[in-house]
Amino acid sequence: MNGVSPEAQAFAGQVFRVGSWRGELPPTTSLPLAGADAMAEFVRSRPAMNGRRPDEQLRLFGPTDDEGLDVLRGHAVGFLVSGAIALAMIGEGIDEDLAAGLIHAAADPNPDALLDRAQVLGERLFEPPPAVIPDWLEDLDRFVARECFAGVMKAVLEIGRWAGGTRTSSYATGITSVTPPNPCQNEQIRIHGAGFGQRQPTGVVVYVPTLGGGCREAAVDSWSDTAVVVRAPADIGAGCVGFVKLGGAFQEPQQVTGALAACVGPAGEVWGRGFDRVGTPVVSCPPCLHGGQNRIQPGGRPVVNEFGFIPDLVQPGGRPTLTWSVSNAASVKIVRLSGPALSLPSPLPLSGVYTLAPVTGLAPVTGQYRLTATNRCGDTPIDAEFSMRRIPQLSIMRIEVVQSIQTETNTVPLVTNRRTAVRVFVDSGISDGFDFGTGLGANRVGNLHAVLTAENLDTGATFDCGYPWGGPRLAGLVLDRGKLGDSINFDVPLAACDGNVQFRVTVTQPGPPASSSAPANGSVNVAFGKLGSQEILPFLITDTSSPSPAPTMSDFYACLQGPIEAHPFPETGFTINPALPQTLPGGESLYVGNEWHWLAMRLSTMIFLFPAQAVGGLRMAITQRDRGFPWGGMTLPRGGLAAPALVVQAGLDWTCLHEMGHAAGLLHVACGTAAGPYGGLPMTISDPGVDVIKRTVLPAGGFETMGYCGPPDWPSILHYGHMLKSIPFG
Repeated sequence: MNGVSPEAQAFAGQVFRVGSWRGELPPTTSLPLAGADAMAEFVRSRPAMNGRRPDEQLRLFGPTDDEGLDVLRGHAVGFLVSGAIALAMIGEGIDEDLAAGLIHAAADPNPDALLDRAQVLGERLFEPPPAVIPDWLEDLDRFVARECFAGVMKAVLEIGRWAGGTRTSSYATGITSVTPPNPCQNEQIRIHGAGFGQRQPTGVVVYVPTLGGGCREAAVDSWSDTAVVVRAPADIGAGCVGFVKLGGAFQEPQQVTGALAACVGPAGEVWGRGFDRVGTPVVSCPPCLHGGQNRIQPGGRPVVNEFGFIPDLVQPGGRPTLTWSVSNAASVKIVRLSGPALSLPSPLPLSGVYTLAPVTGLAPVTGQYRLTATNRCGDTPIDAEFSMRRIPQLSIMRIEVVQSIQTETNTVPLVTNRRTAVRVFVDSGISDGFDFGTGLGANRVGNLHAVLTAENLDTGATFDCGYPWGGPRLAGLVLDRGKLGDSINFDVPLAACDGNVQFRVTVTQPGPPASSSAPANGSVNVAFGKLGSQEILPFLITDTSSPSPAPTMSDFYACLQGPIEAHPFPETGFTINPALPQTLPGGESLYVGNEWHWLAMRLSTMIFLFPAQAVGGLRMAITQRDRGFPWGGMTLPRGGLAAPALVVQAGLDWTCLHEMGHAAGLLHVACGTAAGPYGGLPMTISDPGVDVIKRTVLPAGGFETMGYCGPPDWPSILHYGHMLKSIPFG
């Protein structure tokens, strides 16, 4: 175990109380001196304590939402606090140099150091230790320069003063025997001898051993010069009985908890949960007399030394092995709570090994079993479980970079400075129909963690694409491009959408390494091309025959939203000239269908002599929103000297998209009541359309927006490519 002794493990576990996070272990009020010696020896052997400090340290300080880093931080704090207390208990004063060494040793990212810190807290997470990813590290000079380094150093010094500042002394002088030799919970323990005093001395208490190697104060029933009678606590264990003379009162250093919690996070808040009340000192347990006069044998309820499955996670067809070991028990039994049946001998031995039959199936199996050890003091129950499930083998199937519509191989050109999404399709590596029961279906696993970066291959600049869109973040065998949930989707920073770019993705499955697949990595190279700005001359048309309010520039910009979402316009892709408000002359009314044609023609052929403002570009008119109008929009493309012009009712952004296509020269699709001429475009789209702004998708087979079959509808690849070649037009 890389030099981590059982005594050091027991000591660190009691200080940091790993189990108390889950309510598994009772609190303790004492720490064995032998454990403190072992822990102090372990701490002093660390390379960083002897000046051999690595060039990079674990990123111990500051906020993080990375579960893997958080686990390593918890191990670091457990090592730091238990080490400081151990050194203080054996009388080694903690100065600033020693405190700094402790911090560097706690943040050592060397794989052996990671393994040692995990194992000293009784955890076996890293076999072999995982590679520490670069995001978990920081330069040594930056690590030391952080304000939190000084703050945690103060906390370590305070812990040392706290643990060593209230001296206690333990002794067993005068004890000749203890009865009974194996007491049960709440039974009387009689300490025989001489010279104890006629009454209990002030500041002197009796400590008895507890399960797990510590000791605690026992309630005194009677006291005389030759016999002291105490009541056995619930966790009475094997060890030595004796007396403790308490030192002065103290208070738990709350500022330590505050500093650790602020700098390290939640792990810093739990370091003191092994102490059951404020004012209880750190006590060295009573010594054992050479003749064993003050020793009690295993007492109290039975002790379960081991009960669990190896491995506790198997894939279909795997055979977990159950191992148990019990002491201080008259009998032991194991019953099934759930999972496969066991065929165990009767009576069951106090220790043994049992390998299950192969566990099969296409759904997860959890086997839960309870061991109950019994003696005259009572029962000790403990549960163990194993799980059967597939371990995914993640791989990146495909990465699509999309601005409106895209093929599987990214053949649709991309535009600089336009809203862009990246869709990552991940294969689970599961093909036998295994279903995890999460509602995602067979061969699928969800809640993956994904990181996407964009590197500009022209400049070397690198961009983080942030958190993925909401969704299951799944991997699967057969994925549907028409469902956003079947890909892990990212927004790309606009600054990254320029020139030649490589997108790189890493997908991992959170959880302990034993139950997770290896990370999946993938990349794709794309190019973003520049597109000119589209000049537009706005007209705001008011029809006095309609009771609807006159259109505004807000209506104009809202109308542009359709083309912005689906056409290849960049983020700053419009040059908007000053608007020209107009009121239809008396006798004209947009309730008459032909008036729409005449209005579009008038706008298209309008000649400006010596204009006082810019009047170039596409002529785009917004009318009132009136459901009584026969048309939602009307367009005349460029013809000779006539400029392209379109008229759209306010609030019809998708009609604006349709009419913008006509203005660029696109014809209708022969669908429904759409007027001719037709030509060029398919009736349906061949690949999914993605609205990057609204984060929605129209599956392949949806209707082309230049027809009247939809909604829903979307520009086809031919439509989108025509716009790419046409912009700017006018």
